[in-house]
Amino acid sequence: MTWNKTLSSTLKRSLLLMTLMTSSLQVVSEESLPELGDTSSSAISLDSEYRLGRLYMAQLRRSLPDLQDPIVQDYTEHLIYRVGEYSQLQEED
Repeated sequence: MTWNKTLSSTLKRSLLLMTLMTSSLQVVSEESLPELGDTSSSAISLDSEYRLGRLYMAQLRRSLPDLQDPIVQDYTEHLIYRVGEYSQLQEED
């Protein structure tokens, strides 16, 4: 009989602990996170992002060797054009 009481007590404690843990997880998940792609929650402006991207690409181009592979070039260009369709940046004239 004491074994059943011990098991019952252990199960009750485990159930209470799991209930407390899941309720704390719900509180954490309800914190407000910024929307991805939402410009109002951006850490930097679109102009700053554009300039930073240009600086990064210039540095990358200086540090990498030139690759003259037409298949890789074609794949990369098509991929960039597909991604670029969803960009919020406007083309500079």
